[in-house]
Amino acid sequence: MITINEVLKQKKEVISEVTMSNGFIEIKALTLGATITSFRLVNHGENIVCSYQDKEQYLNNSYYLGSTIGPLAGRTKNGQFEMDGKVYQLDINDKTNHLHGGKTGLHTVNMDVYYEDDDRFPSLVFAKEVDHTAGGYPSKIKYIVTYKLAGYTLIVNHKAFPQSKTPINMTTHMYFNLGNSDTILDHLLAVDAYEVVKLDDTNCPSNEKINTVNTAFDFRVPNTIRKIVKRNHPQFELTRLIDHPFILTDKHSITLFEPTNKQSLNIKSTGEVAVIYTANFFDEGFVNEKGQKAKNYSAIAIEPSNVPNGVNLDFKAEKFYTKEEPFDMTSHYTLSTKK
Repeated sequence: MITINEVLKQKKEVISEVTMSNGFIEIKALTLGATITSFRLVNHGENIVCSYQDKEQYLNNSYYLGSTIGPLAGRTKNGQFEMDGKVYQLDINDKTNHLHGGKTGLHTVNMDVYYEDDDRFPSLVFAKEVDHTAGGYPSKIKYIVTYKLAGYTLIVNHKAFPQSKTPINMTTHMYFNLGNSDTILDHLLAVDAYEVVKLDDTNCPSNEKINTVNTAFDFRVPNTIRKIVKRNHPQFELTRLIDHPFILTDKHSITLFEPTNKQSLNIKSTGEVAVIYTANFFDEGFVNEKGQKAKNYSAIAIEPSNVPNGVNLDFKAEKFYTKEEPFDMTSHYTLSTKK
């Protein structure tokens, strides 16, 4: 079942919130940035993604809650990259770096929405061609973001077709809390990764890697986040806690589990990494949908993507895309509860 409601206006454009359910799970998404505002089990009731109490805050979504990010997810060092012998300068919106597509990134764009209201496999398609040249990018990009429900799984597909060669690295920036507590530190986390990407002194990914074994990043087997991060790490002097790309190995799997209500979320992605961020800088800067000031560590962002700043690094994933060879990434989010 799919319903559409007008909820906001931006520069005379109507922003709608679309609700989609297959009887097992339900999501809600805004046309603004294909932003997911709710994701829940139909029979469980609780929304597991962090959202604003006041929807007006999505008009200036500085925390990127639920947003689709593009053209480049994460930080790009000094807002620069080189392509075919030319250096491009992107806008700077995070101290000295370019963050999450900049001031006119995809999260700021009101997209067109299409849907297939199938009882078993309903889907939403958000589409828009965006001119990013004002932000320093080489090209316009046509985006197609698809949300499909299959059983207890939300399937997210990102496609991006640039008019000409350009770097692209998309993600969905959902923050999760599977329980009723105001901390995710007692959630269990498992990440199929032996290495994380080290951040430089501006919090930008570098070419260096950190072996996760027996460190504060070691979630190769399920463990409470609180227990593992107590090991501490020099990187936390920059980030307060985890805010790192985990380099995924063969299974490309991340699992989050809340032991009190026994809700579980498994994420599998074709992306090279999952950036995991424990909401270290919420600093009570907004009121969440529960009416609470959002505390640090009250949610965890899990962002499947290729390595941020990869356009300047030596990682394997493709960095530049064309109309003939577009960006294409798929992630599966499976939500369940254990009795």
